[in-house]
Amino acid sequence: MKFHAQGSAIFANLSEQAKRLYPNIQVITLNSKSGATGKEVVFVDENLEADQVIAEVINRNLHNLIQKNEGRFEETLLASGRLLENQKNYFQSDYCFFADHAETKVQIPFTGPPDKQVLKKLSLEFSRQVGNSSVVSAADAVIEELYMNAIIDAPREAKKKGIQSQGIECQLYLGKVKDWLQVSCTDPYGSLDIQQFLGRMSEVYTKGAGQAINLDDSGGAGLGCVILFEASACLILGVQPGVQTKVTCLIPLGISNRKRAEMKKSLHWFEL
Repeated sequence: MKFHAQGSAIFANLSEQAKRLYPNIQVITLNSKSGATGKEVVFVDENLEADQVIAEVINRNLHNLIQKNEGRFEETLLASGRLLENQKNYFQSDYCFFADHAETKVQIPFTGPPDKQVLKKLSLEFSRQVGNSSVVSAADAVIEELYMNAIIDAPREAKKKGIQSQGIECQLYLGKVKDWLQVSCTDPYGSLDIQQFLGRMSEVYTKGAGQAINLDDSGGAGLGCVILFEASACLILGVQPGVQTKVTCLIPLGISNRKRAEMKKSLHWFEL
């Protein structure tokens, strides 16, 4: 990795391994004067609230913004570098953000409402096996939103854009990867407009959930986007237009509810 402002305290205590891996990836503090930008640049901060992350990503057209959480920063940085080195790998059905393989996982195909009961049962059973009640609650909120996005929003947007789906089967993936629960959902449409997605989130954060919902349908969808972000410490949005959309939420394990709530949030997005 190529570090800008390498002497910054935010990079203190990184191992030499972290500094050597992924030489094509640039790592820049958010307040750096560097003019670098693009899909192979990771911007780093440690003090942004969730709404500020979205504002920075939109206003500065950032693709990768991660935040320093003590004890998890280096693994998040390395996982981000690994993602950016080959973004195509992200669309593999069992892709794990933090490692090559999950310690334990469940993959659940679904096509519509008849599958929802089984999907929720299997996914929540898995969440209970790996996390406490707070993790299960966060996973439940994430799974509900991902399901709705895949079954309702994705085909609706595909129809508007004249996209022919690559089938009707969606997939929910849950994996325990190190001290994280990864929840990913893939749909066969590739119809997600990421800029619109982020814009809806910004609208909810700026105007408040109640006012945004009352404005129009996009406000309601924006609330769902915010729920995904608030329930996780890292959100990844990947789209292959007209082929597939994959959304991943990373929920931290092994810490108290208070520390989980205090963790600063990160975001990656890309289109291939």
